[in-house]
Amino acid sequence: MLGCDLTASGPPALVFRDGCVVSGRVAFVRQVNACFEISSGRDVPCDPTPLVRFAGQELQVSDRIIRGNLVPKLLARSPTAQRPARPERMLLIAHRGDSMALPENTLPAIHSAFMLGADIVEVDIHLSRDGVPVVIHDDFLEQTTDGYGPVSARTLAELKQLDAGRWRDGRFAGERIPTLEEVLALARGRGRLLLDVKAEGLAALIAAIYRRLDVPWSDALIGSWTPEQVAEFATRMPGAPILRANGAPEAYDAAYFADAHAQGIRGFEIGDYWPPTFVHMARAAGMLVIAYTVNDAGTMRRLVRMGVDGIETDDVRTAVSVLRERPAPMVGAPAG
Repeated sequence: MLGCDLTASGPPALVFRDGCVVSGRVAFVRQVNACFEISSGRDVPCDPTPLVRFAGQELQVSDRIIRGNLVPKLLARSPTAQRPARPERMLLIAHRGDSMALPENTLPAIHSAFMLGADIVEVDIHLSRDGVPVVIHDDFLEQTTDGYGPVSARTLAELKQLDAGRWRDGRFAGERIPTLEEVLALARGRGRLLLDVKAEGLAALIAAIYRRLDVPWSDALIGSWTPEQVAEFATRMPGAPILRANGAPEAYDAAYFADAHAQGIRGFEIGDYWPPTFVHMARAAGMLVIAYTVNDAGTMRRLVRMGVDGIETDDVRTAVSVLRERPAPMVGAPAG
């Protein structure tokens, strides 16, 4: 949705990116070129010409803003908008592996992501009932396996009996839930892992796995959700970059970043809401900024211009293509 013009006279009209318009009690649906009453869903007669013209005008304005014609001017007026240089090399982070083509969080998906050119693969870590870190996203098994109930209620042996591929397609039947150790062994020499930690008390176990496979802790990026996770990983895996995964806050200043750094946080994962000023201030404070989960080329290009350190995506192929392009001028960058 683009939003509405609050300065217009009369009830504001809502405009959507696909060209649909809601005006008063009527919704114009571009795909079928027809109008409907919002309360009942019944067809209503209308002349779509002015609605199409209005949506087109609003989309043009929006596109100019996205291309950066207006955003740099707005940022230039902010005394706190620090604009560090664009990172020399932007990180491509495959969300749950090559998850657009293969069953997420499985060994084939992780291997494929690295082969396509991902620098980092994001995986989700749970703990089995017998204390083994395993790679699966949901707390419960139903979404991506033929099992049921909590992951934490099953032993590793029980989890290994489940099918983690058939849910996606019969071609992938027989894929198993991997352990973190199996995933790290696959990643070693190919790239790094971003660990989305879904439970408390995993730091010591994860640190031991990295030590056992002779992978430096600094190769691990830790996606943390709670202060307790930050504290335990800062203690158990010194040198591993810890990212706050909760997104960008509504309010922040220099003290916010100083406090985060004092806690052991070395970067941020931010999704859906990517304020350029936050990105610039975080990077000026020496912290990483990872944008997730971005699957369209236009938004990827906008984030490249904004200067984020990495883009997390399900669509690794599109991201590879976008990141090979010659970068446009940086959003919010000073002239000269």
